Amino acid sequence: MSITNTNAVAKIAAVVAGLGLVAMSFASFAPAAKADTNSDLQAQLTALLAQVASLQAQLGMSQGASTTFTRDLTIGATGADVTALQNWLLGKSYAIPAGATGYFGSQTQAAVARFQVSAAITPAAGYFGPITRAKVNAMAGGTMTGGTTTVGGVTLSGGEASLTSFNLIAEDGTIRESQTKALIATAQFDVKDGDADIQRLDFEVQANNVAYETHPWKYFKTATLWAGSTKLASMDVSNQDAWNDNTADSDHAASAAKFYKISFTGFHHVVKEGTNSAELTIAMDTQSSIDVANSSQTLVVDIPTNGIRAVDSLGINQYVGTVSKKTNISIDSAQNGKLTISEDSSDPDAGTLVADTSNTSPDFTVFAFKAKNSQSVDSKVTDLTFTVAHGTKATNVIVRRATLTFGGKSYDGTIGATSVVFNNLTAIVPANSSAVGTVKVSLYSDTAVGTYSSDSVLFSLGHANVTAENASNGDSVASTDITGTATGNTQSVVVNGGITVAGVSMTGVQTYNSTTPTNSYGTFTLKFNVTAVGDDVFVPQAIDTTANTSGHTASTTSAGVMIDTAMSASTTNSVVTTSLSSTADTDGALYVVHAGDTETFTATVTINPLGVTTDLTNFQVGLDKVKFSTADSGNLNLQTLDVDQTQSQYRTDSLVISG
Repeated sequence: MSITNTNAVAKIAAVVAGLGLVAMSFASFAPAAKADTNSDLQAQLTALLAQVASLQAQLGMSQGASTTFTRDLTIGATGADVTALQNWLLGKSYAIPAGATGYFGSQTQAAVARFQVSAAITPAAGYFGPITRAKVNAMAGGTMTGGTTTVGGVTLSGGEASLTSFNLIAEDGTIRESQTKALIATAQFDVKDGDADIQRLDFEVQANNVAYETHPWKYFKTATLWAGSTKLASMDVSNQDAWNDNTADSDHAASAAKFYKISFTGFHHVVKEGTNSAELTIAMDTQSSIDVANSSQTLVVDIPTNGIRAVDSLGINQYVGTVSKKTNISIDSAQNGKLTISEDSSDPDAGTLVADTSNTSPDFTVFAFKAKNSQSVDSKVTDLTFTVAHGTKATNVIVRRATLTFGGKSYDGTIGATSVVFNNLTAIVPANSSAVGTVKVSLYSDTAVGTYSSDSVLFSLGHANVTAENASNGDSVASTDITGTATGNTQSVVVNGGITVAGVSMTGVQTYNSTTPTNSYGTFTLKFNVTAVGDDVFVPQAIDTTANTSGHTASTTSAGVMIDTAMSASTTNSVVTTSLSSTADTDGALYVVHAGDTETFTATVTINPLGVTTDLTNFQVGLDKVKFSTADSGNLNLQTLDVDQTQSQYRTDSLVISG
């Protein structure tokens, strides 16, 4: 105890002794004592009591200087902290006639009220609550003023905090069924003047259209509150009991449905003083059975006024939030997958499928496609129907077996005259990813077919021939959510031996005649490789340019290379000349490509648009077909490899030739 305390105690003892003497004087007076003598004694007693109160206040000031008030006090409260408060008030000259009794009565309430008036604390009702407590702690030099303190197990520093600049930011904006952690909205605010321990967040939802489902538990299953990647709180909101329902008020549309509130509590999230744009994000796991009929609903969400509560280092509750900041959540139809069909980069170029004269062929890859899923759920493809364009004979006459590899599994197809069908698939196209499908076929023998002649297969897959469903719940993927088409390349069927063709370079150059512009011409050079498969092949040393955009019929020409010169403009009135050269050996009028070898062919085409009435004309040239035989028999029994001249590796760019 300090010297001041010792002196005060001594003075109190002396005064108490004096009070005893006065009391003895009262006792010695007979009832008939004079009134003025009694009055004098009463005056002395009152003066001594006042001196005791003053000395008690001095002692209380010293003893209470290090007291930290930690609870609210009001009428009826008792305890050491009440005594300390009374001593502090007495020390500040706020009268409590009964003194520091340890009981919070009307006199103490009046003294607190007078202090609140002087400190501009409203309302000055005499209730010793958080604001008044913090003020007294600060003035008494309590440990909660400045520095650091622990509130609810959380260390805070600074003074009385303020939460300002509230904003509510929309996140995903749309929810769908079976979503995990669909981001709904983020509350942003600043923290100034002291640390703040966030302990509660209220979140309100109101449906915008009473014609559709208005209850939030029909859309939401689990609600979570996040600070960055840290989950602060989680609650089950899948039933009505989780939501506090309210009728419309001035802050919510009266014409709409009730608004519903949930409160995240039971967490501590410290935001340091001076933090700008502190963020708390509300996320939802959605129900797995959101009715498609409710896809026109909109939910309006907000954090109400004072919807976020924090405690600062002084133990004062601080609030932020405003219902005026709202954001909308749309309800999207159920996601079961959204597929786009396209040709895959591994789709084989036009080539030849080599059949045997008496045995079934090995498997040939004839088509590769890609299914891309642009939604966040896995889809399962269950049925595919491939359209097959063919040559002289129907597909089921040529193809003995068709196999699909898709989604890591293999399936056998049902072969028809113009199609191959795969049913009961379980091919998964993962969420936001792609899956590649590959089709292989084996061919019947030439004997079984009855001699192959001008036969081929061309596979394609249209979106209308794809059936898929949600991999989790089996809901069908809407037909409007399957788009795109994939078309392969023609695979010609040959016997014993065949060829493959690959473009090397395709160029076009104009030679301009400034003296006689009509004598200007273009030179187109088409260079490509031919590889012999299974046997030696023989290619006639001639070019046919009679093709138009509809192509050639294989039986009408004995030329080895067929060029389409009418891809951009007609050459009917033009002078066209051609030549063909190759690195291959020659056999009379034939080029010979030996089995397993690759030789380069160069087709040169000149076009002079003589007689064309326009000054400038665009011309384009493409490789259309390559014809060959597996026997050294001149131009007889030629087989055909149909090349897609529209592909960039088989065509030149457009070339302007002056007319």
